[in-house]
Amino acid sequence: MVAEGLELARRLGLHDAELFGIALEGLTLLAEGRIDEGLRGLRHAVTATLSGEINDIDAGGQACCYLLTAWEHVQAYDQAAQWTEQIRDRSEFRRVPTSRSHCRGHWAAVLIWRGRWAEAERELIEMERKLERSAPAVFQECAARLGELRRRQGRFDEAEAFYGRAGGHRLALPGRAATALERGSPERALDLVERFFRRLRDEDRLVRVPGWLVQARAAGALGLDELADSAVASLRALAGVAGSRGLGATARLAEGYARRRADARAAWAAFEDAADLFESAGAPWEAACARVEAARLALALGRCETARSEAADALAALRELGAETDAKRAAELLEAVCEPAPDEAGPPRETEAPPLSARQLEVLALVAEGLSNREIGERLFVSELTVKRHVADILTRLEVPTRAAAAALAMQRGWL
Repeated sequence: MVAEGLELARRLGLHDAELFGIALEGLTLLAEGRIDEGLRGLRHAVTATLSGEINDIDAGGQACCYLLTAWEHVQAYDQAAQWTEQIRDRSEFRRVPTSRSHCRGHWAAVLIWRGRWAEAERELIEMERKLERSAPAVFQECAARLGELRRRQGRFDEAEAFYGRAGGHRLALPGRAATALERGSPERALDLVERFFRRLRDEDRLVRVPGWLVQARAAGALGLDELADSAVASLRALAGVAGSRGLGATARLAEGYARRRADARAAWAAFEDAADLFESAGAPWEAACARVEAARLALALGRCETARSEAADALAALRELGAETDAKRAAELLEAVCEPAPDEAGPPRETEAPPLSARQLEVLALVAEGLSNREIGERLFVSELTVKRHVADILTRLEVPTRAAAAALAMQRGWL
């Protein structure tokens, strides 16, 4: 359909329509995973727009939006920032409110990625206030981005409210799924991801990236190894084609989540790699979260100094960002690392079977994932008080001082 329209525009000599068609074709190719071809067409159309070759400002603005969307899809936020600044500086586009608003939305995404959350919030709140009636589609995008910001801040109720206001925007369902994960419900997260995937065409590969990350994490937590590995393979394939550090980091992060239960050493390496890649890509929150996971596994593998260093770095970054929930988890982990190692704390004599009941092992596995008592209770359909009693009994039976030490001992002994 796009190819036919592009050919017609060429035959009729409609230059604006031709350039717009090139941009639309580029976005289509990109969504299908043909990233180099797609970006080539999009860059051509936007360069023509910025040089004044397009007379129709609406068409030019839409072409610019397509390119910024493309950079965001491949998580190349450095490129997104460069092009956004060029587009925002063009005085012609200031006369087109919708185009200008789209640019602001992409700029807010760049700010969120870079950890400049206060600036992003100001942009988004102002957009939301102005556009609810005049541009409903942009308003939904704005609400979805505010939901993402609140999720990172650990304000999950507000995040879900914003995602609800986003309606059918492409960011809403993956965001809701990620929030469900943060609240300790991987089953709910998988349901939401599957619902998200059902809305897409089979060829819409790049749009699936946030869903694949959630799928790898949720399936890994539930022991659904085949499903987790499938999501990782899809992300790795796209990262190899895109060549962006952000997407490469996301693929390694997904690999860490997928392998955490089956191969702690491989998962540890994946989380460390992801943290380094995210840091080089200018994504401090993602880097810090990956470091928390790396620290947790380093502790389980007996690498206490490494665990302490990773947890301390993550905690400092998360506090600076204002990511309250993640900072709390990092602080608890750092406190656990500073406790005596399990062997020094006098663990029970190693036996063939753990000195725990099946239910206690189930609780301990969720403790090892970093879930709180409330989150464990929601997962197991029991009260928070019941979980608290289970955890206290686990610590007594294993003769260890903290939750993290219990999880580390269980992983060392192969009980989890």
